Amino acid sequence: KGAFNQFRDNRNDLCGNLGDTLRLPLRAATEEEIVYSSQDIGSLQEAVDSLLPGGTLLLPADSVQTDSVTIDRHIRVKSESLVEPAERPVLVSVSTRVPVISLIGDAILEVEGVRFSSGRIGLLMGSDSEASLTNTTLSNNRSYGLQLWNSSIVKLNDSAILGNGLIGMAIIDEARAIVSNTLIAQNP
Repeated sequence: KGAFNQFRDNRNDLCGNLGDTLRLPLRAATEEEIVYSSQDIGSLQEAVDSLLPGGTLLLPADSVQTDSVTIDRHIRVKSESLVEPAERPVLVSVSTRVPVISLIGDAILEVEGVRFSSGRIGLLMGSDSEASLTNTTLSNNRSYGLQLWNSSIVKLNDSAILGNGLIGMAIIDEARAIVSNTLIAQNP
């Protein structure tokens, strides 16, 4: 519990069974859509924080190096353009010790055509968060491709969880997964 706390210059601000009022955003939420460029916006966390609930973050068709991003509201993340799977945007963690993306509170994340790579966990979900992943790949993360805790729920459609260090998908507590036409392979 808590509110209005400042989190800055961390590899990962928050993850787990936490409320969505615990951290102050780095920027005020004023945008319905952002085409991400680190030169214009700064960090990916700043771009996410700038989005209004229900807003869309469009990623360029290349790699985006990022510290872990904490999401605490409803957002969409998509490729800026329709591209082949090998050319989809990749969110690449700068550290293998943190998740690429972490959902807290009642966050809702809709992802289409994006790859999550090189974190400890590709996508970490806690509390009552929800995610819908379509044409999305979680690969080459140090431990898990996808880890769900508490009452979180994920819907995977036409996606892949590949080549993660320990486990493809871990579902813990009351968490749930709905999986359709998805490949989960090569996770030792």
